[in-house]
Amino acid sequence: IMSDITERKKAELELQEYRNHLETLVEQRTRELKNSQAQLVRKEKLASVGQVSRNIAHELRNPLATMQNSSYYLSMVLKDPDDKVKKHLGFIHDTVQLTDNIINGFLDLTRTRSLSPVKSKVNQIVEYALSNYKTAENINTRTQLDEKLPIVKLDKNLIFSVFKNIISNAFQAMPEGGRLDIKTGIKDGFINVEFKDTGVGISNENIQKIFEPLFSTKAKGIGLGLTLAKAIIDEHKGSILVESEIGKGTTFTVNLPILEDKYEQ
Repeated sequence: IMSDITERKKAELELQEYRNHLETLVEQRTRELKNSQAQLVRKEKLASVGQVSRNIAHELRNPLATMQNSSYYLSMVLKDPDDKVKKHLGFIHDTVQLTDNIINGFLDLTRTRSLSPVKSKVNQIVEYALSNYKTAENINTRTQLDEKLPIVKLDKNLIFSVFKNIISNAFQAMPEGGRLDIKTGIKDGFINVEFKDTGVGISNENIQKIFEPLFSTKAKGIGLGLTLAKAIIDEHKGSILVESEIGKGTTFTVNLPILEDKYEQ
């Protein structure tokens, strides 16, 4: 006795494909929900930081201005001050400036920014950001920039600040020397900018927190640079990813969406 099970097998195959499709949809939706939840938590933290920042800025800026004006006045009225006095006046000036920069960093983190996108060449922004740092003698910097990157619309100043921050972190992660490789390319409709250093690396525990406000692995860091960088890239509808291993280095990858189909000459 023979029985044709072709239709049954076909139905089973279709059912299995439908199950796989449902599983994929569930996984995708779960990721979206987790991302949404993480973004919500992050926004709540930024809101709290923003309120505190505005209060701190208001309370600190007046005494800072007084200190700055006083140091300037002393430097003007003192006749031929000795080197020690000049040195300490310089300390006051530099410390006030550093404190003001920290305050500005807090305010920038929570300020609603209005992007000013213009047609830009990502490679030029990378090169300009790199030129702002004097590479140490024991750090070898190499670039591999795709000459056929499309010209895209983005806020050049903000993207420059992101690249500059990542490069600065890479240099600080290699106190004993090393290599920084910067590479650009195109993948999945995005321009990829990869910064790969051979520094001290980041632990698995800390790598989950590096974009959180006020978290820093540096002794003198206040944990604002990468948080602000992520906010800027998010506003450009892009993404910033990080991979790292202790003792072997860290790789940051910035992905920027391609909005125009024109190529660099």
